[in-house]
Amino acid sequence: MPSQLYLVFIACAFISSLISFKIDNKGHLKLFSILLFLDLVTELLATDGRYKYINLKTSTPLYNVFMLFEFWMYALFFNKISVNRKIQIIIRLFLFVFPFIWYYLVFEVYGVRSWNAYLIVIGSLFTVTFGVFYCYEVVLSEKEVNFSKQTEFWISVALIVFYACYMPYMGMLNYLNVYHKELAVRLLLLLKILNIIMYSIIIYAFLCLLKTAKH
Repeated sequence: MPSQLYLVFIACAFISSLISFKIDNKGHLKLFSILLFLDLVTELLATDGRYKYINLKTSTPLYNVFMLFEFWMYALFFNKISVNRKIQIIIRLFLFVFPFIWYYLVFEVYGVRSWNAYLIVIGSLFTVTFGVFYCYEVVLSEKEVNFSKQTEFWISVALIVFYACYMPYMGMLNYLNVYHKELAVRLLLLLKILNIIMYSIIIYAFLCLLKTAKH
């Protein structure tokens, strides 16, 4: 049931993001919608052994491939919405370097069939950092900010909340699976709850577009 509920929230987040194609002309929100679609497809294939339909023995290769798109597209999203030139330079450097890091860690260090803890830590760390810097920009902006209409702000908050907790757990997952299997299983349930919280905030973020469209 938790897995099915988790998938429902991803699907709802993706459906809500489709609003951006109808009433918004910002390309970065459409980009985020596409990422949510890829996320939904990945999770649907990874859940309940559906990965076997595409001749995979485990779901790990799916996640390893998805991480390339996940963290790269997050960085591209923040590059589009950030106004700080120094932060943009850092983000663009990440956009250039990350695919090489991904290739090296996936194919040379861990292998595509092994859980890639280093990649998760790197991607999560930069995602949280970019999100914090963007929220810092918004809060200290000289312009008056109506947070009930700030779709990008709430997406950033959702990513910060989730990946700040996701990073340490997934970074230690290989160790926990070997030495503390029961704890790893319990923490996985908490991770599902965090996912639901993140996607709930994302749903709210896209619904904010409806408020913007009315004015």
